[in-house]
Amino acid sequence: MTELKSYVLTGLLNISLVYSVLTYSSGNLNGQWNQYSAVWEGKPGTMMVNMDLHDLAPSPDLGHLVEISNLIYNCDEQGYPAPAEMQRVETQFEDIHNELTALTYTEYAGRFIYQCVIKDYLYMNDTTGVKNLLDERTGINSEYKIKRDPDWKIYMDFMYPDDYLVQTMVNGKIIKILEKEGFDLSSRIALKHFAGFPSEHARNKYRTFLLEQNFKIIDRSETQDEFPFQISFSRKDRLYIDQLSNITLRLHKKAEFLEGKYEGWEVEY
Repeated sequence: MTELKSYVLTGLLNISLVYSVLTYSSGNLNGQWNQYSAVWEGKPGTMMVNMDLHDLAPSPDLGHLVEISNLIYNCDEQGYPAPAEMQRVETQFEDIHNELTALTYTEYAGRFIYQCVIKDYLYMNDTTGVKNLLDERTGINSEYKIKRDPDWKIYMDFMYPDDYLVQTMVNGKIIKILEKEGFDLSSRIALKHFAGFPSEHARNKYRTFLLEQNFKIIDRSETQDEFPFQISFSRKDRLYIDQLSNITLRLHKKAEFLEGKYEGWEVEY
């Protein structure tokens, strides 16, 4: 079996969560993207996020936000567009995105699908010529807004998922792979976790925390990484998405508090 390790990301978003990681393909997607379904104001929607931008946010050179909205007439009862409508909007947006990229430095931040509307968000460093371009390219079923957002509040507070949601997104992907490999998720499985810290003192504090949580310490080592004081540890847990995500969230939060990093898990063989 292939060893599987998760990733840890951070963010902020207050929503009522309905867990779902979806598959999406687009020529506009560069870098690491994730998407999730959730409930906003009592109604379901889907958010796609360029996760790589979190390390750049807020970028002082990209203080302008362009929001392009497309109204969808052919959508289901939950407000999700029919496949043909998705393809139509995607083709239209790809043309606009290419033109904007040629006009100014642009980062595609996310897409929000909600109640028969598709909204795309792009950050850019200059809006000269952008209004004229979008006036020509948007029409009856589409519109745009240009906003100042130097602190990237739309990205950080609206698009980017909170810590727990990130854990469910990452853990959910790995659990699906393990299911396909025949793992019995109802049984307790030995999971090996990893974390790194800037100092031996911080690692020792984390070790004490782990022992209090009934983890077994496997190894401690020093590397040349950003967090050189490494520790690996294990415990048997069931691979239920909510239960596991609460566990990894606690591990992540404690490591973050000690200025270290929880680096994920794999099945211990």
